[in-house]
Amino acid sequence: MSARRLESQRLPRLDRLPTLSVLALGLTLAGCEGDKSAPPPSRVVAVSQAKKPADEAELCDVLKGAPDFVYPELLGAAPRQEEPGYRWINVWATWCPPCVEELPLLGRFRDQLAKEGSPVQLSLLSVDEGPEVVSKFASAHPEVKGSLQIKDAAALAAWLPRIGLDSGATLPIHLFVDPRGKVRCARTGALRESDLPLVKKLIAGG
Repeated sequence: MSARRLESQRLPRLDRLPTLSVLALGLTLAGCEGDKSAPPPSRVVAVSQAKKPADEAELCDVLKGAPDFVYPELLGAAPRQEEPGYRWINVWATWCPPCVEELPLLGRFRDQLAKEGSPVQLSLLSVDEGPEVVSKFASAHPEVKGSLQIKDAAALAAWLPRIGLDSGATLPIHLFVDPRGKVRCARTGALRESDLPLVKKLIAGG
């Protein structure tokens, strides 16, 4: 696991969360409300100190070597792959400020990649306690309409190791799945505008 998860964190406002989610998500909640101002040493500081060209290691916590991608049990059917190519799954929640803040950025990245001839299928996966929470949230945030929904929030911790992360991985989580169905890159933490070249390089690498 990358050192990103060791960033300073504030305790989440647990009184606002359903008890089941608190028990199931554990460190995931703490990471969501953590300090986002400092760059993760494993992705930025180490690369800078080494004075090497930035590569996918700056973007990903887990790079290659992950098992086949499989969704957790969902409410409803898993989406079909629209066309051959990369899939990008963003695991998010309405109660996670970094998740919400980066949503417009994800759409811009997707559109820019398509414009440049490297389309990706972006799917949102909510780990909120129930679909009604997401439906209400979507009225003010139309970019999350059509988001997938985990069937049981308590199942998140058990699913994460199946995609190459540990059970305490923090939200948001980004998974880039290659055309063969392998998790090419798994990242915890929000993306930034400066990450777009790294995403392009990752996808171009196949």
